[in-house]
Amino acid sequence: MQPSLQHRIRNAWVATVVIMALVSLFAAERFYRFEAGLDQGDVVADLLRDSLEMRRHEKRYYVDGDAADLQAASDYARTSLDRLNQAREHLAPNARPGELQAFEQALGRYIEELSRLETTPAPALTLSSTEDVRSAGSEVSSLAKVWVQREREALHASLQRSRWQLVAVLLLAAGLMLLNFWWLARQVLLPLQRMVRRLGPIAEGRYRQLEFKNDALEFRALAQAVNHMLDNIEQRERKRAHTERLMALGVLVSGVAHELNNPLGNIASSLDLYKEQLERSPGQRDEARMTRYLRQAREETGRAHRIVSLLLDHARDRSGERLDCSPTALSLVVSGALEWSRRQLRNPDIQVIDGADLIACVAREPLQQALVNLLRNADQAAGPDARILLRVAREPLPAWNGEGRYSLGPLSEQAPVATDGRRLTGLAIRVSDSGPGVHPGDMEHLFEPFYRTNRRHDSEGSGLGLYLVAQIMVAHGGAVSVENGPAGGAVFTLWLPEDRDA
Repeated sequence: MQPSLQHRIRNAWVATVVIMALVSLFAAERFYRFEAGLDQGDVVADLLRDSLEMRRHEKRYYVDGDAADLQAASDYARTSLDRLNQAREHLAPNARPGELQAFEQALGRYIEELSRLETTPAPALTLSSTEDVRSAGSEVSSLAKVWVQREREALHASLQRSRWQLVAVLLLAAGLMLLNFWWLARQVLLPLQRMVRRLGPIAEGRYRQLEFKNDALEFRALAQAVNHMLDNIEQRERKRAHTERLMALGVLVSGVAHELNNPLGNIASSLDLYKEQLERSPGQRDEARMTRYLRQAREETGRAHRIVSLLLDHARDRSGERLDCSPTALSLVVSGALEWSRRQLRNPDIQVIDGADLIACVAREPLQQALVNLLRNADQAAGPDARILLRVAREPLPAWNGEGRYSLGPLSEQAPVATDGRRLTGLAIRVSDSGPGVHPGDMEHLFEPFYRTNRRHDSEGSGLGLYLVAQIMVAHGGAVSVENGPAGGAVFTLWLPEDRDA
């Protein structure tokens, strides 16, 4: 069983503390040795100072003949002897074999010769009478100087060794700590990296169960929590997909009902007029009208069939596919839409400004249906006295969103200016009315299914007309935009990509 991350981190922390403790102990031991060397140096320095002082008083006695100087020299010699007896272990490292005994014997002779000098009057002193004192004193001071020099060399060598040893220990400790941290990083970061790789498919929608076989307890607990979350997500995804299918079915049914109302109404009107003619006597019947009524009913039946086919195509979620199109004069699309819509509008007097023989690759009947929806929307939104203007032209692509305009469709994702600075153009079918316009807060919701504003003058809309317009333009690879005109009223524009080969 793999240990937990907490256990691994605790082990790394303990190892770090142990390494630091060992480094501290080594540093303390080197400091203790260096301190002992300083104590030893102090003893040797005191011996040298005492030997120099006794020789100084000895020489002053030779010059002045003052007995106090002779006594002071004797006192310094006895003090040196006492120091020697008390600190032999400190002096031993710097003294060669026999030097401590020689130093002690020289001090003894020096004290003895000083005692003999006390009995000799100063005027009677000769060079031969002081030779033994001088010889013993010189031997004492010489040995003290040699020991001081050796002590300094030993202290310097010890300092050099301590420096290199400390550097080596610190490097070793740093290496061990880095190794310890590297091990800890492997114990923590590698499982995290493996977990990130295992979680990667989740972002792509593949809710595969995670397996953590040889990882720490915390990672296994995390894997169990993630797997539980994945189970919940998968269940919710299934519910969401089912809900979306139901919503798509609802949109399809509502769309069929919305779009079939008009052709079914026209069929009913045509059949009523045909029945009215049929109920007359044969001599009073207008055969031409009856034929026209039957033809209109048949045309509206075909239109209803095409509407159902179009809505079924959209319900199949043909995302990214284009409708089957063919080069078509937009004037034909406009005339067909006007013919379909004039019987449905309260004010069928529509002013048309048509472009000069503009041709685009379109699916004619779906585009006509989108234009009919815009005309019907303008008629319903602007009221019975609405003035509707329909304009077809080649225009520069606008700034799609912002500044009081909202756009939707693949073409709206294209920058209006080419990389070389040239302004791009498209084919625009624009429907504007003289109504109250569109509230800015409604613009980006108008093309959502079942969205209805509370500012409309009518209650006939189902909220699907503009949604179907947007879907048709998306299938054409174009765009639909909405804005308010300079003089008021709403302006809806169907944008088609310009086919330069048409």
